[in-house]
Amino acid sequence: MVIPRRLITGTAMGALLALGPSLAAHAQQRTTPSVSFFHGGSGSASWARVDAAGDNDGFSIKLDVPNPSSYAGIRLDHQAGTSAPATAPSFDFMSTVSGPSEGSPRLVIVFSDRGNIQLRPLAWVANTWTHENGNSKDWDNNGGTCGFLYEQTYSIVVACHPGATVTDAFIVSDELHYPNGFIHYIDNIDYNGTKITKPGDNAN
Repeated sequence: MVIPRRLITGTAMGALLALGPSLAAHAQQRTTPSVSFFHGGSGSASWARVDAAGDNDGFSIKLDVPNPSSYAGIRLDHQAGTSAPATAPSFDFMSTVSGPSEGSPRLVIVFSDRGNIQLRPLAWVANTWTHENGNSKDWDNNGGTCGFLYEQTYSIVVACHPGATVTDAFIVSDELHYPNGFIHYIDNIDYNGTKITKPGDNAN
């Protein structure tokens, strides 16, 4: 599970894929993304006030994963049925612990061909904001025409899913190797032309 960085085997991923049909039931009244939260086990996700260097508006999303059987995440709503973003998505994160990331936090885009692509860091640096640059080679691919690809660019992994539309998009933190848990703060989510940094951005 270390390689391929919990690509599609995580508990959180399985739970989200099971919700797939319900996403299609949402009428596409809007196509710009907003965020909602999900969690499992003892995990939690919510907006939080953050007084830390690098958080310019004082708000971030807090993903609390207190033990290896828990997960927490952010759903990017209103994206079912759309094409993958033309510009690579990105986000910032800050972890309360340092160490190997094992694939969290990861931004996952699931496609109608049942494949997915994932943007994730390789490591965490405690109490330091890190920009997960969507134009970097931090993308993994699963399925489509390419099978599994590791450490690729966004343009390469998107090309693995020709003609497919997005069925789900989310950011999730879940990890088996930190028994004492951790918190991830997520900010400056940039997806499909919309930047989400504070609660008010959900109305954009």
